[in-house]
Amino acid sequence: MFEKHKDTSLLVHILVCLFGIGAWVGTNGILIELPILVERLPERWNLASYLVIAIQLANIGPLLYTVAHLLFPRWVYEKPFAYVIIVLAALCCLLLIFLWQQTTEVGGVEHSTILLVLLFFLAMANCTSSVVFLPFMAQLKTSYMTSFYIGQGLSSLLPSMVALGQGAGAMSCQNRSQGNVTLLGENLTTFYMEAEYYPPRFPPREFFGFIFVTMVICGLAFVLLNHLSVCKNERVEAKDPIPDEQEKAPEKLSVVYQADLKPESVCQDGIPQNDSRGESAGCWSKVKSCFSNCSSESTMGYFLLLTVNGWINALENGIIPSIQSYAYLPYGNQPYHLALVFANVADPTVCFLAFFLPTTSKRLVTVFMILATAASSYIITLASMSPDPFMVEDNLGDIVAVGAQVIATSFLTYSKLSIAAIFRERGGKSLLWYGAVTQLGSLIGALVTFYLVNVLNVFVAAPPCRGES
Repeated sequence: MFEKHKDTSLLVHILVCLFGIGAWVGTNGILIELPILVERLPERWNLASYLVIAIQLANIGPLLYTVAHLLFPRWVYEKPFAYVIIVLAALCCLLLIFLWQQTTEVGGVEHSTILLVLLFFLAMANCTSSVVFLPFMAQLKTSYMTSFYIGQGLSSLLPSMVALGQGAGAMSCQNRSQGNVTLLGENLTTFYMEAEYYPPRFPPREFFGFIFVTMVICGLAFVLLNHLSVCKNERVEAKDPIPDEQEKAPEKLSVVYQADLKPESVCQDGIPQNDSRGESAGCWSKVKSCFSNCSSESTMGYFLLLTVNGWINALENGIIPSIQSYAYLPYGNQPYHLALVFANVADPTVCFLAFFLPTTSKRLVTVFMILATAASSYIITLASMSPDPFMVEDNLGDIVAVGAQVIATSFLTYSKLSIAAIFRERGGKSLLWYGAVTQLGSLIGALVTFYLVNVLNVFVAAPPCRGES
């Protein structure tokens, strides 16, 4: 179990984990803080739909980076852009501390324009991290990829724990009088249950301060990963280090390394191989020439893995988060929050288990993907049946619904991590495509679900106090 990690450094694992936290902690933090924000901003609960649009528009970031990397591979590479992403995300978090509640009038209506603009740039940094951070991780030994994903899981868990201490979403159901009605000559008073949200223990300003400090720690971890000697020794090219003056001239390195490569070493199993620096051997600048050197069977396997990865992320980042409230609120507010908390716990836990039980078996990935799809399908079915899903009046229904969320999250995470490990073995450029498809799948899943929810009105919401007394 420990054989794969005995030659790695605990310090580097910790730094990689801290680096991974910064990938999504900003965007996740705003979404987790939503129950408190809607009580203080003019859009109220409609704010969620505005946030979704801002986040999805931010996918322009990874698109532009991927295109630029393909067109100008000698000039556009991971390290400098990783610094840009971290600084941009930290700056947005810093501004949120002071400006999150500022509004402006648009078309005669007050809107949280500053929050939305800052979220757009923050989400653009986070989305682009998928195509920048992952290729950077190809410079380190394979074992560190799991630590990176543990960090990504913590980017959701840590803000959730802080929000839990803050009291975000804490509420009680109050019996309210709806008025008097006359029935068969008698005056009757009707009542209804209304959700009353408790004030937070500390304001959003302090919550965003925590997110900012987390991003600063992420940035420090990235600096140390690049400059500490113990970290340099953990790079895959550590046995043949690159002089600093050469590292500043990637265009020269590309030519030198490509000249030393044999044609048959460029592609293997349909996935391009890398030079010692983690950069492309050259075939990715001309994708067709690479495919011509690879068997059609290998190429098909490569695209199937990319397709599976896109589907997994469409479920995990697009579809399931968009319909969770429809699936769980019919069972009550407590099962809804339990499903969210357990999902946030399951993600880093599965990554931690994968650290000791890794797999690159395509058959196992297929099995995990099928199980994840089955559990996700159950959640989608519950949402489509809202406000009257299976066993809505039975405690067993609560248990099965929350269990489906945990199972879906666990197998989606393990599948995603296993595919990343397969692509990691092929090098940084493969991880570039892996990250690009990750964002594309998430975007498609979110847009399709947004259309179903907001345009076709396929899903019907249940009141948060349903079943409460």
